[in-house]
Parts: sequence; structure tokens; C-alpha cells
Amino acid sequence: VSVAWSIEGVALVWAGSRAGHPSLRGAGVLVAASAALIAGVAEFGLGEAYRPARLLLSEESLVMGIHVAALAATATLLSRPSAAEWERFAAGAAAVGANLAALAWLSFEAQAAFSRAVPRPGNEQALQFTYSAIWGMYGGVLLAVGVIARIRGARLLGVAILAVTMAKMVLVDLWLLETLFRTLAFIG
Repeated sequence: VSVAWSIEGVALVWAGSRAGHPSLRGAGVLVAASAALIAGVAEFGLGEAYRPARLLLSEESLVMGIHVAALAATATLLSRPSAAEWERFAAGAAAVGANLAALAWLSFEAQAAFSRAVPRPGNEQALQFTYSAIWGMYGGVLLAVGVIARIRGARLLGVAILAVTMAKMVLVDLWLLETLFRTLAFIG
């Protein structure tokens, strides 16, 4: 259901752009954003219910990919020189939403991979470190793209993701280490 809503949202934004109807564009933004939110929260339970048969090549991955693409398409369609101020804001919000949905998708995939593994000591620690690695790499790539392409929003979001990752590493990951390693980390 949420996939159809995402596609409908993009179609409304596109039709509103072609016909010059701002209310149609606004409705499309709301539908596409609601669909992505419904998928992440209701359908996949913030990742807890995300259990694909195969990693990255599954129906669940397709659903997440469509939502990411729909939000990115919405941002692109609203990013035009003659856009009203609310459309520029909505385009930025859709771009941020697309990146956060992509990051959530990668995190869901990591969680699914670890849930398949044989439960053993250290799995939670490894999962948390994997989240940090995914988030750090994503933030770094986004920052690099923002610098190279001179996209201020990408740079800011990349720095924000890196800051959240570093805070997570200090507040969560560090406390999963043994006392000796935690002490060395604080000294280093």
C-alpha cells in the first residue's frame, strides 16, 4: 500500500508541476512523505519487522528503494528556479527524507543480517559497531558529494550524520567495550 502511495505522491507532484497547480504539488509532497513514514514505522516497525528473505535483493528492499527514489524524485521535481518558498523548503525536506530513508534502509539490512547470525556473545556489540560504520561512511560520502558538487544541503546533512555517529560512538559503542579498551579509548 505504501509503495502505491509513494508513486501516487510523485505523480501528483509531477502533474502539479506540469499543470501549474501548487495545491496538487503540496498534496503530492504530503502523500509521498506519509508513505515513506508509514513504511518505516508501520510496515517495518522501525526495522524490527524488517526480515527480508535475501539481503538487498528482496521485496522489502524494493519497498525501501521505491520510497527513497520517490522522495528523491519529489525533491528533484520541486527544485526549480521558479519554485515558491514552501516548495524550496519541501524540496529540501524531501531530500533529507530520502537520505534518512536510505540510511534507515542500510541499517535495517544490517539488523536483518545480524538477526540471521547464530546468537553468540558480542553480536549486539558487532551490530552497534556496524551501525556506526554504515552511518559514518554514509555521512562521509554525503559530505564529499556536497563538497565536490557544491551542494550546501548535502554538506550540512553529511556533517550532521557524522556528528550523530560520533555521539553514538561515545554514548553507546564505547560502553560496549571491555573496561581496558574503554580506558584506552578515553586516554587516546
